[in-house]
Amino acid sequence: MTAFIDITDKPLNIDQAVSQCQSPRSGAICVFVGTTRQYTTRQHTESPTSGSVVETEYLEYEAHREMALEQLRKLVDETCLQWALNSCVAIHRIGRVNLCEPSIVVAVSAPHRRAAFEACETLVDRIKKEVPIWKREFYKNQPPEWVHPVDAS
Repeated sequence: MTAFIDITDKPLNIDQAVSQCQSPRSGAICVFVGTTRQYTTRQHTESPTSGSVVETEYLEYEAHREMALEQLRKLVDETCLQWALNSCVAIHRIGRVNLCEPSIVVAVSAPHRRAAFEACETLVDRIKKEVPIWKREFYKNQPPEWVHPVDAS
């Protein structure tokens, strides 16, 4: 099993992540690319089922890099073992991320597609919840806001 993790302020290279997962033992490579979207529905604390749509200008991510890399490594290792993956790549961007730009890329390869799909989805969800990386959304016509990972989807 091979694994590659990183936290970087440089643009993410999706092709390189996929290439790092290629293996003659793999019948599936699953890739998730999280990008900055233009419109976000903000939930209201007084009524969690209602929300307002706001226009995003860009995102900024901050991380405690050493802790984040350690937790990212742990999650990748656990995911590789649980789904018997051949390869796994998990890279998160920090700093400013403009509209349409990727902030995270996760790529996994496995002998069969079901394991690749499940591993990729689970790893992305766990990264968002467990790795100390924080997201601040900058909106048009509204003040910026820190977004808790449980609130984001």
